[in-house]
Amino acid sequence: MKVLVAGVFNVIYKVTGSKPVSFVLALIYVTVCNLVIVYGIGLLFKELVSLAGLILVLFSFPIIIVTTLAMAGFVFWAMPSWDSIAKEGKKVRAYTPLVMYTAIGLLVFFYSRFYDKIF
Repeated sequence: MKVLVAGVFNVIYKVTGSKPVSFVLALIYVTVCNLVIVYGIGLLFKELVSLAGLILVLFSFPIIIVTTLAMAGFVFWAMPSWDSIAKEGKKVRAYTPLVMYTAIGLLVFFYSRFYDKIF
């Protein structure tokens, strides 16, 4: 996750030029991607695994707020420190993990929205 957060931070920092904004937007982006992927996994396995139904319950309206805050807390805890992420963001890096994670998130998102029309 360190590489992913540093890649998102680097991209946003090049656009905005602000470290605090880049840090917060990287946290939000990774949190949303994680939530989409967890929700998609819950949809994919809801018939196969009994605990997958619990994942779908965690994404119902009042509970989604707590789920989102918990995921944001987990991502914040797993993120590198402020100084470390600024140093990582200055390095020249390949954006392959960022592109792959985004593509997986989009694939799961579109599958969760349109799975009944596809199959």
